[in-house]
Amino acid sequence: MVDLEASIYSTAVILNVFFYTGIGLILPT
Repeated sequence: MVDLEASIYSTAVILNVFFYTGIGLILPT
């Protein structure tokens, strides 16, 4: 249970990093 939660959380963090990096590259501020 804890491992599953950690896995989902880490996956969400990685997706957020890619998402914000993509926005940063597309919309340079």
